[in-house]
Amino acid sequence: MKQKEMTKSFQSRPARKKRWKPSVALVYLFLIFWAMTTVYPIIWVFQNSFKAKDKILSNSFSLPVGNLYTTANYRKAFQNLDIFSAYKNSVFISCVVCAGVVLLAGLAALPPLFRCIPWKLPGELSIPETGGCLCSL
Repeated sequence: MKQKEMTKSFQSRPARKKRWKPSVALVYLFLIFWAMTTVYPIIWVFQNSFKAKDKILSNSFSLPVGNLYTTANYRKAFQNLDIFSAYKNSVFISCVVCAGVVLLAGLAALPPLFRCIPWKLPGELSIPETGGCLCSL
């Protein structure tokens, strides 16, 4: 075929529509159901945090509007509990753990590094190649 005929034959083909298979639709339905059962309890707890204790039990699923809305729970939490020091401790622990993971991962990378790079040590000695180096593949 000539070049013009080839491009013409590719251009004249109709675009294929993507078909939905029942199995794909079933997977999507399951994922939507799982997402809703995971996200809704978080939303429910957050909306109930703006209600008084006695109103949570009587009107658990209603929106906190009008006389149901209060910020007393948050005021009590920030006054009685030292929330900011708890956040500070959490950030500190997270940073220490992250630094530890980076350090250990870096140390785990050292043996392959020493096997693959011909380092020259003082006195013109080199680390002998023991074979099986992944870098030589």
